[in-house]
Amino acid sequence: MLRSSTKAELLKKYVTLGPRNTATVQSQSSDRIYHINGDDCECPDNQERKNYCKHLQARDLKQLEEFTKAEAEASVILEKMEVN
Repeated sequence: MLRSSTKAELLKKYVTLGPRNTATVQSQSSDRIYHINGDDCECPDNQERKNYCKHLQARDLKQLEEFTKAEAEASVILEKMEVN
């Protein structure tokens, strides 16, 4: 059985980030879409057990990935500006 952090890494590609810490995550096993708002996810794991579910983890991983990408792009732009 996969650990939730591994599942979150796999789910990351199904995350669509929205404004103000919201997101949607497409289920891998059904047509279901889970909506995330802040620290709340619609999934049973979060709603019933109050766990930091794989959907929240996937959203956080996607946000980190996007931030890291933007930071790298900004660094390249700054390096080009310093050369000129």
